[in-house]
Order: sequence, then C-alpha cells, then structure tokens
Amino acid sequence: MEGDLIMSVDTILNVLFIINGLVAIYFLCSDLVFCKY
Repeated sequence: MEGDLIMSVDTILNVLFIINGLVAIYFLCSDLVFCKY
C-alpha cells in the first residue's frame, strides 16, 4: 500500500514538474514575441 502511495505521489510530482516547465516555456515564448513587436 505504501509503495503504491509513494509511486502515485512521485508520478503527480513528475506531472506537475512537466506542466510547470511547459508553462514556463509558454511565458518565455510570449515574452519573446512581445519583445519583438
């Protein structure tokens, strides 16, 4: 039971990390686009 819980928490953290990275890239691209014009 504890192993499954740890595994799910690890998966959630990985998903959050990926989402955070995508959001950061999105905002960086938005800033670059705004800086261009």
